[in-house]
Amino acid sequence: MIGSNSIIQALNVGSCCYIGENVILGKRTNIRDCVIIEDNCVIPDDTHIPPYSVVKAPCQITHQELNFSFKGIMERVAKLYYQNFVPEIPK
Repeated sequence: MIGSNSIIQALNVGSCCYIGENVILGKRTNIRDCVIIEDNCVIPDDTHIPPYSVVKAPCQITHQELNFSFKGIMERVAKLYYQNFVPEIPK
């Protein structure tokens, strides 16, 4: 899931990732599976984020290991979101 106003220039974004609003992922950034990137983060070019990590703002990368059940939780959240998605019709 990718939040609004985010700029993604990453080489790779793994599965079951959450990218918050107003996030900038630099060029050639490698985001592994099951990563949370909080709102307003700026990730520099060529950064590698390991799996099951949390990245916090402002402009610093701190890793906090997530529980391995996070993947299942994100899969359920994504399925619910897309099952209930209602597209906006342009006027």
